[in-house]
Amino acid sequence: MRKLLVLILSIFAFAVSFASHNRAGEITFCTDDGLTYYFTVITYTDPNSCNPDRCIIEINYGDGTTQDIVRTNGGPCPIPASCGNSQPDCSRCGEIISNSIKKNIYTSVHTYPGPGNYTVSVMDQNRVEGVLNIPESENVAFYVENELIINPFFGVNCNPELRFPPIDNGCIGYPFQHNPGAVDPEGDSLSFSIIPCSGEDGNYIPGYLDPNLAPNLQGNLSIDQFGTIVWDSPMFIGKYNICILIEEYRSGTLIGSVIRDMQITIAECPINEPPLISLNQNICVTAGDSVNEVISVTDPNEEDWLSLSSEGE
Repeated sequence: MRKLLVLILSIFAFAVSFASHNRAGEITFCTDDGLTYYFTVITYTDPNSCNPDRCIIEINYGDGTTQDIVRTNGGPCPIPASCGNSQPDCSRCGEIISNSIKKNIYTSVHTYPGPGNYTVSVMDQNRVEGVLNIPESENVAFYVENELIINPFFGVNCNPELRFPPIDNGCIGYPFQHNPGAVDPEGDSLSFSIIPCSGEDGNYIPGYLDPNLAPNLQGNLSIDQFGTIVWDSPMFIGKYNICILIEEYRSGTLIGSVIRDMQITIAECPINEPPLISLNQNICVTAGDSVNEVISVTDPNEEDWLSLSSEGE
């Protein structure tokens, strides 16, 4: 009986350590001297999956070194830690965005030995279950990476800041639009493309489907030169994951890239017509001057309230 009990406990421990919880995320970096880089890893997870919640995550710097880095956002963890008995020493517990979304931020500093091309990556077991274009997603690792190019001729470089989170919702039968809100601090040119998501160690995910090819799905998903994703129009309820490759160019030369793993949830929404926005699409302004424009918005559903906000430079 004692041997049987040990075996059961061992299987249970293994299942907990590889439970599913990752929804989306990315890595960004910045430098001020060319060799020392400041990294930020952001993941979005399911807070209902308590046991696999990560107080610490491992980052691979691409130069033969790895580091365990701690979560830095959210309030202090209670005792016993809400993120699981397997990691009771959490100092921060992340930020609860909703009943099904938690935002986790991990930061670190690393100095490279010299110029070169480095692939910086983070892998974590596993994704949330039920992603329609990733078969058995609860058994597929979450993986994101950046290409960091250190070249003294390029000068210092920071990744573009992605101002909108990589989790969004859409409705059946309505066009879905999302823009990551990428702003590059050095003013480098940005190129956007949609690429397949990756699994363990950055490898191809067997059976991965482009959302346009997912079962029972109609519509077309694309991304334009400004990073705006347009899905016209999703027709099947469920969760989908896509990856956005954002490449930075300076004087026509590639100087770095970011891969963002994003989750889109499509649902059947109450009947509603979107507001109509009227504004001048092309506005010329001299640097340093102000722009004063009227934006007119009307809603076919007269009882709805409207709120306008803007983001960017």
